[in-house]
Amino acid sequence: MPGPRGAGILSACRLQQAKLLGRVIAFRMKWRPTSKPCPLTPFDRRVLEKLLSSPLLSDVSEEIRMIQEQGDRGDFEQETLGEPERLAGWQ
Repeated sequence: MPGPRGAGILSACRLQQAKLLGRVIAFRMKWRPTSKPCPLTPFDRRVLEKLLSSPLLSDVSEEIRMIQEQGDRGDFEQETLGEPERLAGWQ
């Protein structure tokens, strides 16, 4: 999970896409520890509470809780994971 703001972006995308297409999949959004801690701000904590109550994010609620429990944004940059392997059905 890319931290509170990333989850907020995911929620906004899902809301918009639900109106148009139906569903937005969380891709590579797992909380990962980082070597340099990035503690949550009071704002981040408020955002996490709102995100946990969103039905649009019920499938990633465990990841959001992990961020909350760790008190750290973690390694939220997906670029640190490298390029993904080719996905079935994607070109």
